[in-house]
Amino acid sequence: MSTQRQSLLIIVAFALASCGKEEPVSPVVPPDSSRLVKPSWADEAAKPRVSKERAIELATALAKEKKINLDLYQSPVITFNHSRKEWELAYAMKPPVVKEGDFTIVVTDAAEARLVAGS
Repeated sequence: MSTQRQSLLIIVAFALASCGKEEPVSPVVPPDSSRLVKPSWADEAAKPRVSKERAIELATALAKEKKINLDLYQSPVITFNHSRKEWELAYAMKPPVVKEGDFTIVVTDAAEARLVAGS
């Protein structure tokens, strides 16, 4: 028998011998979230000091002060910008849309509202 054939037979024998042996696999278990510890400041830093409801009140008051008829606009798209700690209320006009009729009102963490035209 040739050396190559012997080597091939040895490899096949090892492959067949290891086929029946299975190593036990431990299941992957996600970490228990109750055991995770967040720093005490994590939630407080992420939370806005002005509530969403208060931001809507402040934006509505500013719109009235600027004589903006909110009945001409759809409900605002409201987001909180965590990096700037500001509420952004984007108002889009109901049809028929007037050019540059959309606007945004920004409410800061200090409860100050400002109008950003043409958003």
